[in-house]
Amino acid sequence: IVPIFEDRSLAGIIFLGGEGHSPADIKSMQHRLSLFANHVAIAYKNLKIIRQTMQAQKMAEIGMLASQLAHDFQSFISLVKLENADNPRLAEHAQYMEKLVSDLLQFVRPQELRLTPVNINDLIDMTLDVLNIPPDVILEKHYAEELPEVKVDISEMRRVFMNLLENSLRAMQNSKHKRIKITTRRLRPISRFQLSPWLYIEILDEGEGIPEEYLDKIFDPFFTTYKHRGGNGLGLAIVKQIVTRHQGYIDVASRPGKGTIFSIRIPFLLH
Repeated sequence: IVPIFEDRSLAGIIFLGGEGHSPADIKSMQHRLSLFANHVAIAYKNLKIIRQTMQAQKMAEIGMLASQLAHDFQSFISLVKLENADNPRLAEHAQYMEKLVSDLLQFVRPQELRLTPVNINDLIDMTLDVLNIPPDVILEKHYAEELPEVKVDISEMRRVFMNLLENSLRAMQNSKHKRIKITTRRLRPISRFQLSPWLYIEILDEGEGIPEEYLDKIFDPFFTTYKHRGGNGLGLAIVKQIVTRHQGYIDVASRPGKGTIFSIRIPFLLH
C-alpha cells in the first residue's frame, strides 16, 4: 500500500498485490511506486492550482460585472422603495431583490476568511439565538462535550448554520411533526494516512424532503425547490462555497416526506 499525499491530506492510495514476488522484489517495487506517488501528488497539486487559477479569473470577471450591475440595481431598488413605501407588495419584491443582489455579490466575490478559534457548539447557539424558531418546532441539541476549538471565519460559518436552519424551517411548514436535531462530534483519524481529526456537524429536519433527482443539483447556483417561497437558489451554493473554503465537505441525504440531513466535516487544523 503506497499513499499519495497532497500537502497533509490523503489524496489517494496505490495498492500493490499479486503472487510470485519475493520480499526483495516487493520492496523494490514499493520504492519505485513511492517515487511515482510523489510525481502523481505533484501533478495533482499543479492541476488543482491551474483549475483554481482559471476559476478565480473567471469569478473575478463575473464579480466585476456583478458589482457594477449591483450598484446600478441597488439605486433602482432604493428608488422603488422610496416611491412605493405605501405598497407592501412592491416593498416585499424590492426586499427580495436586495437579498438576491447581496447573495450574488457574496457568491462571486467572497471575502477573505478571518479564521478565529471558536467552540462550534457556542457558535451554533449564537445562531439559534437570532433565529426565530416557531414554538411548535422541537429543537434537539446533541453536542459533544469538551470539543477542541476549531479555526473558522465566525460570520461566514454563522451564515452556513443560518442558511441550513432556515431551509429546515421552510421545509417543515406543512409538516405535522416538526423537529430539528443538531449534532456535533469529533471524528478521530480512522487510519495512519488521516493526519488530522475532523469536526462533524449534522442538521436533521423532519420536513418535506428533497426528491432524489434533485440531490445532485442542490448546491448548484440558482437551483432552488423553494422559488414559490422566496428562494433565490444561492443559499446552498454559498453554504458549500464557505465550507469548501474552510477545507471541509458538506453532504446531503434526504427522503421525500421524511426529512433531510445536512452533514458538514471540517478539519480541526487548517493550514
